[in-house]
Amino acid sequence: MTRLARRASLLVAFYVLIPSVGCAPSLTPQQQRVYSAWDQCVAERRVDLNIRLERIGPDGRYWVTVLGGQAGREAANQCMSEKLGSGRWQ
Repeated sequence: MTRLARRASLLVAFYVLIPSVGCAPSLTPQQQRVYSAWDQCVAERRVDLNIRLERIGPDGRYWVTVLGGQAGREAANQCMSEKLGSGRWQ
């Protein structure tokens, strides 16, 4: 195989395989609901910059990290409770 043919086959493999590797699984309705509530709370500036949404389980349970103390946690919890009905902080 010539150098040019080898490069061409590598490029084809790269462009065929990479898109399939990057496909994320679809979210459950519960996860979508939590992401939507979180985005609304952030847009309303009710989530301080020191609070991060770490992950959301398939059942809608979510975990947050509060950096540098507990400042803003209660306001964010209140907002999520309003949006979801009852927020769970883990």
